[in-house]
Amino acid sequence: MAGWLSLGSVVSDPWPDYADSEFWGQLLPSAARHDHKLYVKLIGLRFAGAELLPSARFGLRLVMANEATVTQQEARELLAPHSELLLNLFLHIGGGAGGQQKTDT
Repeated sequence: MAGWLSLGSVVSDPWPDYADSEFWGQLLPSAARHDHKLYVKLIGLRFAGAELLPSARFGLRLVMANEATVTQQEARELLAPHSELLLNLFLHIGGGAGGQQKTDT
């Protein structure tokens, strides 16, 4: 059993064919390393229809594509305890606040 645990967790985007999968492929492992509760919430939101879009201000922003499952406000409330870490991850991954991303869609 100890050998299995030493492999670590396998963290990847559950929707690898989506346009924003590259962002999720960076966000999920970073969240898992820094705060396992944030990771669990993010993976749940991804399954519920969350998408990551470029943002000029923060590099990335999380939006709920499927409002019937989880509303944008519910996602904000769920992630609020992790907002500082999440914004730092968005800035790092998305290149916001003077980084490479220039559009806010």
